[in-house]
Amino acid sequence: MPEESRRAVRAFAASVAVGLAGALVWLTPIGPALEADFGLTALFHLRGVRPVTEPVAIVAVDRAATSHLWLRRAPPRDAPCDGARAGSGAPGPEWVNPPAPTRLSSWPRCLHGLLVRRLHEAGARAVVFDMLFRPREPAFYGFDVAADDALFAQALRAAGNVIVGHKLEQDTTAASGEHAGLAPLSQDIHDAALAAAPFPLPEPRDQVRRAALFFDGEPPLPTLPAVAYHAFVDGSRAELVLAQSAGVNDETGRRLPLLSRTAALRQHFAAADDARGSFRETGNEDTFATLLDLFGGPAVRYINFHGPPGTVPTIGYDAVIAGAPDVLQRLRGRTVFVGYAESAQAEPHDDHRTVFAGPRANMHGVEIAATAFANIHARAFLREPGPSVTAVIVFVAGAAATAAVLAGSVGIGLLGVGMLGAAWLAVAWFVFRSNFVWLPIVGPLAVQLPLGVLVALGWRYREALQQRARLQRAFANFVPPDVASRLTQNAQALHTLRRRVQAACMATDAHRYTSLAERLAPEALLEFLNRYYEPLFDAVARHGGFVSDVVGDSMVAIWPEGDDEAAARARVCAACLSLIEGADRLAEREPETALLTRVGVAWGPIVLAPVGALNHYEYRGVGDAVNTANRLQSLAGKLGVRIAVSKELTAGLDTVVTRELGDFLLKGKSEPVHVVEIVAAADRADAATRERCAAFDEAVAAWRRGDVATARARLETLRLSHPGDGPLNYLLGRLGPTGTRERLEIPVV
Repeated sequence: MPEESRRAVRAFAASVAVGLAGALVWLTPIGPALEADFGLTALFHLRGVRPVTEPVAIVAVDRAATSHLWLRRAPPRDAPCDGARAGSGAPGPEWVNPPAPTRLSSWPRCLHGLLVRRLHEAGARAVVFDMLFRPREPAFYGFDVAADDALFAQALRAAGNVIVGHKLEQDTTAASGEHAGLAPLSQDIHDAALAAAPFPLPEPRDQVRRAALFFDGEPPLPTLPAVAYHAFVDGSRAELVLAQSAGVNDETGRRLPLLSRTAALRQHFAAADDARGSFRETGNEDTFATLLDLFGGPAVRYINFHGPPGTVPTIGYDAVIAGAPDVLQRLRGRTVFVGYAESAQAEPHDDHRTVFAGPRANMHGVEIAATAFANIHARAFLREPGPSVTAVIVFVAGAAATAAVLAGSVGIGLLGVGMLGAAWLAVAWFVFRSNFVWLPIVGPLAVQLPLGVLVALGWRYREALQQRARLQRAFANFVPPDVASRLTQNAQALHTLRRRVQAACMATDAHRYTSLAERLAPEALLEFLNRYYEPLFDAVARHGGFVSDVVGDSMVAIWPEGDDEAAARARVCAACLSLIEGADRLAEREPETALLTRVGVAWGPIVLAPVGALNHYEYRGVGDAVNTANRLQSLAGKLGVRIAVSKELTAGLDTVVTRELGDFLLKGKSEPVHVVEIVAAADRADAATRERCAAFDEAVAAWRRGDVATARARLETLRLSHPGDGPLNYLLGRLGPTGTRERLEIPVV
């Protein structure tokens, strides 16, 4: 197969692999979770606020409304709301506000009855209380709770269109084990209401994305938004009966039944054409379609939020109680949700995050329920494509991005990927805004397109490396004249690569190399040098340095300081010890060619730059530290030590054990260098080694301060146990016989 064909096959395989990888991930729970967490939020914010045109409103119980409500301080026990009114100021000292809105359960319920009468006068189609009216203990209230419930129930019966909240609770007492049950309600209120239904939401401050419209069970259980729409429709057509069940109150005949989606479809829409015709005759064909969608669609759906908290039209509880005509007019023909909605301070159990909510701006349950009702009315719940469709979209995005970059030039491919991403984002935004269809954007745009580009660029980079390797192999055998000419013309650009750094410079030397080179043939010497430099180069690389130069048996390595000077110096010290250990292991394995390696290291400023001319350059360090390192390795040979370094390298380090060697005026330098020997790693040095180094340091310190006698005495003591120690014998030789000198001059080496 020709190379071009093989390349096309490999590119096709890479594109398919990227697409399949993304598609498989998006078929697991990970993909949908990412889309819900990030993609859905992004689409909502791109779309912005969607005006509320559905017939829904909220009556909010908040601190402002509470401060404008007034009850008598001492009302009759059987009429706690006698004379209740709304206004911005207290009518007199005998009037008080109801309890704070966070203690809504402490309010007299007859106040809600007054609200229901006002809403009935306003012509509200249905009234939904997102509140739980539990039975109350009379001892905890200053009024007759039974009479209070009766007053509220009287208002509910008169209105005939009020739904109250229910609550699902876990029941662990049943024989069948733990299951969801309904919390008890006040019997008067339960019987008087048109219906009672729950609206379960996640834990407080968890993000709300979906609303449950039904719970399948026996009997089937609709939630508050579904029952609210049922009441809304029933209010427009009194003769419409959607279902029958044991939940109907036979005496009043007004409570809405518990609805079953399957039963409703089977019993009331079995003859769909006849039912549709009946709705068409009354101008309610859209209502029929909405009912089919409500009862036939999923039980749990993604909410299409209109905007941040407060987007749904909201009127204060006090404003409705006051009964201003313009306020009541705004509620005519609407389904009105009543509940806690304090924007400044949330009730602990009614505060939820949505895609629009920010700090201190979470959405309360009443607005979420009202939004779900609006979604039912407009058939505006978000619709998702099936998992298979999502997987195909993600697959195509990854495969297309990979193929686009691999097909032609990188620039054109990246431009194509960008245009593809912008086009898909525009499509996703448009269908989300106009048709409420939630298309994936995280998978295609944030994962697959970048992944495809990275894979394609990596593939092309690999091809470039292979091509460069082929060129390097070709140059090893033959260099065309035109290539050599271009390299010569571009050599001046190398001067821009220079930089000044604080660095450690290491110089090594192998003792007895000259005699070895004399004995070995050049080929054998070359093979030996490769084995010799392997542990040296490895030690430098493992500890963060780089080899700058190699000449025969000598090596120069450099460690730029980096962000942490102490850490860089510690790495250099570790490299010195590792390098010596590696060279000694080679000497043990090959004693016939054994070399004794010595190291010198200096710390100071250097310039890293290409050095050379015409068509030959070498990247190396230039500066006094490089020359000093070479002098220090020569000094190590004269003193008989393996590692001699400038004091600046080891200052403040506790990772190595060192020994003072003294001050030396190195050849060609005008200032003496404080030299120390790196003896061992701190975690590997025994007590005897530490004691020997400490005693030697004390002798050198005595020498420096002119106390020759003390220095000589300590050195003589050390020589008893270490007669062959090079620095010890060198220093004793400099001191001379007893009494010949009182102070040692700085030696020149």
